[in-house]
Amino acid sequence: MRSTLRISLNIFVFILQLVLISLLISSQSGAKFFIACNSIIARSHGVAEPVYVQLIKSFCLPLLVYYIGAVKLKASTVQQLSVCWNDVFRRIFLFKKNKSVRILQVSFGTLDFKHL
Repeated sequence: MRSTLRISLNIFVFILQLVLISLLISSQSGAKFFIACNSIIARSHGVAEPVYVQLIKSFCLPLLVYYIGAVKLKASTVQQLSVCWNDVFRRIFLFKKNKSVRILQVSFGTLDFKHL
């Protein structure tokens, strides 16, 4: 009886940790990602767009996808992280919020966030 209760409690704690990690990923990863992207964009004036994209892919994208392999993310969390990824392309190429950046991502050899 006690061992069953202990196993159930351990499973509950594990699931709670996964949920908390998922929430933490979406909030902290997005913030760190934007801070890193803004830093690169602010410090590299006059750089061509392909260089921006390569810098973002090399230094900022890992901040966004670091924990993803460890937990199963909800669709809403994946959507939030996808918006972060798309917003950087919009900022680099001066696209409006309602314009799709998928063709830019494909042309630079980058997948949209859901397929990364």
